[in-house]
Amino acid sequence: MPQVLVVEGDPLVRSVLTRLLQRDGYEFQAAGSGREALERIESANFDLIVTDVTIPDMDGMELVRAVRELGHSVPIVAVAGGGGRVDEEALLTIARELGEVEVVPQPFNLDHIRAVLARRLPLLVSVLALVG
Repeated sequence: MPQVLVVEGDPLVRSVLTRLLQRDGYEFQAAGSGREALERIESANFDLIVTDVTIPDMDGMELVRAVRELGHSVPIVAVAGGGGRVDEEALLTIARELGEVEVVPQPFNLDHIRAVLARRLPLLVSVLALVG
């Protein structure tokens, strides 16, 4: 199964996302901060990263840049929102520059997240189903 890294500073949202992944059969790891996420990325290969843009110790776009600087081209879904603290247009511009980054506005619903996962991981899931 595809490996997903969830990076979310809010324990409740992190729990909701990881329960969704678990229920849908994905393998995952979770991190509560940018530093923790980078440690996990250095020690494991992920097929997708889902990150909030307002995480402790760095913002999500700083995390995306750090992932790219480490040489990883993994697709990234950046969940944006958080009470107007984020400039959505600036985020979209950064996401386009960094490539393979999709921005999901908050509040999101679980069906939206499922659709994003299905869109980002369909080929990998299909290949694993054929060889599994």
